[in-house]
Amino acid sequence: MTNNINPFHDLYLSEAIGSDKFVQLFSPMFVMHGLSLYQPGNVILKGLQGSGKTMLLNLLKAKVRVAYDKAELEFPVPREFRQFISAGINFRKSGVAEFAQILDENSTPRTVQEHVLHFGDFFNYWIVYDLLDSIEYLIENSSDELLAEIGLKKQALDQLAVNLSKEECWSGALEGVSLYSELKAKLSERIGVYRSYINFNIFELPESVKRSKTVIGEPIARAVDCLKDTELISKNVNVFVRIDQYEELTTLDFSGLHFGRQCQQLVHKALSARDSRVSYRIGTRHYSWPKAPLIFSTDGALENKRDFSFVDIDEKFRRTENSSWIFPEICTDIFRRRISSCQNAICCDDVEHPLQTVFGKTKTADEKAGLLVSSPTSRNRMVKAYEGWTDNWVKFLKEIAQENPLVAKYGMAWVHQQGKDKRLYIKAEHDSETLPWMERKKQYWRKERAEQALTQLASTNGQQLYWSGVDDILGLSGGNILIFLFICQHIWDAWLRTNRGESHTSGGLPEIDFKSQSIGILNASEEWLKKPFEGKDSSRRKAMIMLLGKRYYRHMTNDIAMSYPGWTGFSLPTDQLDRDLESIEFLETAVSFGDLYEFSHTSKKKGEKRKKFYLAPIFCPAFKITYKHIKEPEYIDMQTFSVWVSDLTKNSTIYKTSLYGLDEDTSPQGSLF
Repeated sequence: MTNNINPFHDLYLSEAIGSDKFVQLFSPMFVMHGLSLYQPGNVILKGLQGSGKTMLLNLLKAKVRVAYDKAELEFPVPREFRQFISAGINFRKSGVAEFAQILDENSTPRTVQEHVLHFGDFFNYWIVYDLLDSIEYLIENSSDELLAEIGLKKQALDQLAVNLSKEECWSGALEGVSLYSELKAKLSERIGVYRSYINFNIFELPESVKRSKTVIGEPIARAVDCLKDTELISKNVNVFVRIDQYEELTTLDFSGLHFGRQCQQLVHKALSARDSRVSYRIGTRHYSWPKAPLIFSTDGALENKRDFSFVDIDEKFRRTENSSWIFPEICTDIFRRRISSCQNAICCDDVEHPLQTVFGKTKTADEKAGLLVSSPTSRNRMVKAYEGWTDNWVKFLKEIAQENPLVAKYGMAWVHQQGKDKRLYIKAEHDSETLPWMERKKQYWRKERAEQALTQLASTNGQQLYWSGVDDILGLSGGNILIFLFICQHIWDAWLRTNRGESHTSGGLPEIDFKSQSIGILNASEEWLKKPFEGKDSSRRKAMIMLLGKRYYRHMTNDIAMSYPGWTGFSLPTDQLDRDLESIEFLETAVSFGDLYEFSHTSKKKGEKRKKFYLAPIFCPAFKITYKHIKEPEYIDMQTFSVWVSDLTKNSTIYKTSLYGLDEDTSPQGSLF
């Protein structure tokens, strides 16, 4: 590989690459965690931006299926689930958003409702056209083996066209069709009329269109009937409808018209039919799927497990306390495929651990401490004299610091925790071979405080924390593929800048030094934080993240005794979550956009149930706090959280509120921003 090329330069390949490239880049490991996508029944595929929704939906495409066949590669879906065809629509790319352009604040409810029905008609025509196009492509490009595997026959399509055009669901719009080419032309013409109308190229829809609107989902189901009646597809073939970027509909509400919301409800109507002929797959971000998915022009709502099931990618890929973590394995495969498929790439199939080869192991806390305070002067300066400390005790700690600064930092915290007993200890004779805080029984005490100790060492010495190695990269990615690639991109850029002007052509994977990694990770974190927050309550959500980051950095540096090393997040009792609906809605919005991560946890109070919330890990380097969830988070009640939310526009008590009776300007490093 020519190392001057960043293989992670393009983060959004899944949305732009062709089918041949898709085959090279798609990780089959995704499939086993979303098997319901390839079985009958409606599925809602939820995930944050960049979680892999589009890649999973694209695997259903006819062109991708043929690409695997031509490349003579095993199709990643288990054989028992391969008998399917699909059609799809991307709500962003198809022009659906332009439907809202026709409306204004003077539009009547009836006009809006009629426009929603036109959206449904457009949807039907689009899907049927794509379904026929997919079948045509499969017939023309598939091997006999693939056609047999799918359950598709190679035969003329004219009879299909005649039968389908006579279905009553079209209200006469397809009359006179006798050839397949005529059918496709009429479907395409209808789609073209809508596009001309929503882009103001024509000022009114033709009367023939107004009088022949179709019921959402019905023409699609009828098309499946005709395909099976003409024996183009066998009776056992599943037909899937892909809907990607469903969240686009949430952007179409304005002037109180709720056009986008009604379009959502119309899509829900198609799912509510529970029609065995067609199964829908909807790719959406968390915030856009409503708690109660209402059905258009009814009081009813879709029911989970009855009308649809969820596949939550984020839930599957995030680290949890009680299950194995599958994310590292998937990242390793994606990393390998990126490296192998970029320009002037090398094959690293024979490299067992490519991530480990390039990034190495994450440094231990002792190693990081040694780097943060590396000189004798800085190690001497890190030990401060506090009230009641004898000169001999301070001297003793400074001697320890010269050998191991982390051990000295533990000693400072330990003696702060001893209360009255510390007076006796610091006046006694000390032996570096028998340090009470280094006893074996204290190993978990030290482990719980390692990250906080590093934060304090970095603050004392005016340093950034060091981030490097596989564990840090995966931990900061937070179970999100896009963030993992984003971090890799910035690390690679930092490494290329460091070695600018040098030739980096080699026959193997590069080994990127920890300093380049640390710079790249910090750059990635700061850039992610600076990105405009999108969607509902965006400005207040960003304010919350900024202020929580400052609050917990202040805690980590000011808690000299390291009594609360887990305070990098907060915990709320679940029985209080209905006391302030406005604040809870704000919290849920922040979670649904990925600003905060939510986990259930066992309370230290017997019988109490709580939920804990942390900043998305990618934000942590920018705030100089750990992404690791160690010990108990800060326990607060709903009233406290409500005060935080209400004060977001007042420079916020969220971080000015005293933790230890300290004012804001007592922070050892001042404001981060």
